[in-house]
Amino acid sequence: MHEFTFHADLDGLFTENYSNHSLTLKEISSIFGEGNHSNKDLSRWQPHVRVAIYRNSLVATGDNPSKFLRTLAHLFMNLLSKGFLPCGGIVLGGLNFDVEITPEAIDNNYPQSETIKKCISLEHKLKGARIIMENEFAESVLNKSNDWLTLQGYTINPKRGRKDLILERSIAPRFDESTFEILYPVIGEVSYQIIDRRIAEIDHLLRVLPIQDAVHLIETKRLLRHSLKRLEDHNAVMIN
Repeated sequence: MHEFTFHADLDGLFTENYSNHSLTLKEISSIFGEGNHSNKDLSRWQPHVRVAIYRNSLVATGDNPSKFLRTLAHLFMNLLSKGFLPCGGIVLGGLNFDVEITPEAIDNNYPQSETIKKCISLEHKLKGARIIMENEFAESVLNKSNDWLTLQGYTINPKRGRKDLILERSIAPRFDESTFEILYPVIGEVSYQIIDRRIAEIDHLLRVLPIQDAVHLIETKRLLRHSLKRLEDHNAVMIN
C-alpha cells in the first residue's frame, strides 16, 4: 500500500468566473451519498481514508489510493455535470488533521504542512479538471510497468485486457512528460455513455464561451478523450 495525501479545489475555475454559486458542505456531502453533513460523517464514506472538507477544499489521507481514487472519480464526474471543474493534487506521505471541527473553527484547523503545499502546487501546474500525481508517487506505482512511464512506452505495450492493472492504467504522463495525471474516469471505470455526455456538455459550453475563457474546458475534454482510449484497452479481450 502507498500512504498518500490528497487535496482538491472542488469549486473549480469555471464556477469562479461564471457563477456566484459556491459548493457547501451539505452539497458536497450529498454528492458523496451521505445523509448527514459534517466532516465526521464524511469520513464514514471512506473508512480506509480520513476525509474532511475545509470550505470548498477536500483533504484526504490514507494508504489505499486505488480504492480512494475509484470513488473520487465519480465525485469529479458528478461535479463536471454540475458545471464545476475540480482540480486536485496527490502526493506520497500521510497527514494528521482533525476531521471533527465546526464550520466556525475551519480557518484555525486547516492543515498546514509541506505535504499540503506540495498538493496545491501540483493543482496549479495544469489547466482543466485534473488530478496531478507527483512524479515519485507515479514511479512507485508503475514500478512493475515502468514502460508506462512514457506515452510511447504505453502505446507500444498497452497490455490490453489486463484487469489487474486498472490503477497503473489510470496514471498517464502529460504530453511533455514533465508530470503525471490521474485519468479518473479510468480508475472509476466510468461508462462510455457518461463520458460522452460530459464531452457533449463541454462542446455546448465551448460554443458560447469567449475563446480566452475556454482553455480549462478544452483541457478537460482532452482528459476525457484520453480516458476513453485507455478504458478501451482495459475492457479489451486479453489475447493469450
